[in-house]
Amino acid sequence: MSKKGVVYKRTDKNGGKYIGQAKSDARYKARQKEHDISNPLAECKFKEVGRAKPGKDLNVLEQKKINQYGGLQKNGGTLQNKRETNNGR
Repeated sequence: MSKKGVVYKRTDKNGGKYIGQAKSDARYKARQKEHDISNPLAECKFKEVGRAKPGKDLNVLEQKKINQYGGLQKNGGTLQNKRETNNGR
């Protein structure tokens, strides 16, 4: 099992996308279940898009992926994320 955290992309059946992070493999599996419970009709698919050391490195990687995958919808982007990590940096 890796000691690195996971940055993942969630895609729902309607094409909605979200970038998230989990500090461990176990937490990543738990997050998938949490997403499915809170969005039971979304039929989410998950894809690991990167790994980094939990903490600052994981936050920086998550923000890079948020930027790479289009940014937040509220800022004219394509992602359903409600907030950015590191204030968008």
